[in-house]
Amino acid sequence: MPVSRMCTTAFFSVTSEYGDVAFFYEDGTMLFDYIWKAIGNFVPAQFDNGVCLMRSKEKVGTQYPLCILYRDGRVKQLPTEYYNGTQFLDGIARLQKENAKRQRVGLHQRGRKGNLSESD
Repeated sequence: MPVSRMCTTAFFSVTSEYGDVAFFYEDGTMLFDYIWKAIGNFVPAQFDNGVCLMRSKEKVGTQYPLCILYRDGRVKQLPTEYYNGTQFLDGIARLQKENAKRQRVGLHQRGRKGNLSESD
């Protein structure tokens, strides 16, 4: 099983052979069980400033929703209209919103959203 590098928040992730991801504290205590998937093939699972963006393994309708995982164990599920994204960096993640324009949206770690320009 691949294990991620340690980050400054004393967490690490472990990915199973099936691509499921769990998160652990540095002492080995499990924070989140193997119920998460990475949001993309080239987007590693990692916490930044206490938050991480992951895809749930549980379907909502026909989609697997994106969720914000918090280091205190909370989870915030995002609406399924957000279908793709990046990991958080300095408290901001970028999401793609499924609409006529396939809009890009900035997501603050608390879940607030704002539109991004094409140059962002």
